[in-house]
Amino acid sequence: MNFSLTSCMAVWQTLGMEKIKTTLRIDKDIKKASEAMAVREGVSLQEIVNLALREYTITTEKKPPLSKILKSKNMGMKVKELTRALYYTKDDEII
Repeated sequence: MNFSLTSCMAVWQTLGMEKIKTTLRIDKDIKKASEAMAVREGVSLQEIVNLALREYTITTEKKPPLSKILKSKNMGMKVKELTRALYYTKDDEII
């Protein structure tokens, strides 16, 4: 993360966001690294996880949806049921 954890903490703490209790299963190495970071920064593991999730969700929300990137193309007329006869009919023969 490219931000100062202690400066961000003051901002998030003053917002008074409601907390809920949940259970997560995370990779052991991530937990150890997060706990070490919490000790270095003088904050709790909860604050580290909240900031990481907040950073991830904020940066992910800014990405355009796939439907905006991949434009749909008109593939011709819509048919309710594609039959063998219709499949082998030439485009100019379809009414």
